[in-house]
Amino acid sequence: MGNISFLIVIAVIVIVFLAYRHSKTKAQSQSKSEATSSSQASAPPAAPAPEKRAKVAPAKPSVDPVIKGESQTQPSPLGAEVPNELEQPIAALEHESDAVARHRLYQTIIDASYKNRKDSGARALCKTYSQRHVEEFDKIAKPLKKANGGKLPHVATFQNYANLLAEEGNFDEAIAVCEQAMTFGLDDKTKSGFAGRKARLEKQKAKA
Repeated sequence: MGNISFLIVIAVIVIVFLAYRHSKTKAQSQSKSEATSSSQASAPPAAPAPEKRAKVAPAKPSVDPVIKGESQTQPSPLGAEVPNELEQPIAALEHESDAVARHRLYQTIIDASYKNRKDSGARALCKTYSQRHVEEFDKIAKPLKKANGGKLPHVATFQNYANLLAEEGNFDEAIAVCEQAMTFGLDDKTKSGFAGRKARLEKQKAKA
């Protein structure tokens, strides 16, 4: 009887020990699970990847050149192609308002393009800006005269423009340019001046 009681006591102890271990293991497992869930809940949501926007190429301005020459590079405000050395003065002229400054820019453009007038583009530019200069000279003359000490300087635009017109057989227009130069009292640095130039143009016109 004593042995049976001893065995029962041992069995109870074993059962209690196993139950204790089982409950402890289950508690640890639940604790880890809760900690993992809490960590996942507290973590901030991942930022969405930025959207990639398609690059749109800027539209190219359409320029229709009206002048086609052998030494074209950049488009002018007129739509004509001009050499690099004239790009800056042409752009500056479009925004310059001072009469004397405009006169000097005109001379820079016209002198350079006149020297290259065998090129069709340079020739057309020279004619365009010469015409502008001549038409605008009535507004330029007074401040230019004042800036030059009371006397107008030599203005090559008139004689160069007259030469261009005469080379193309436009004698009436060339003569008119000479007459306009004479009204301003300009000198073309020749012995007979614009009066002699006009007379020669009239003779060329008669022979044409």
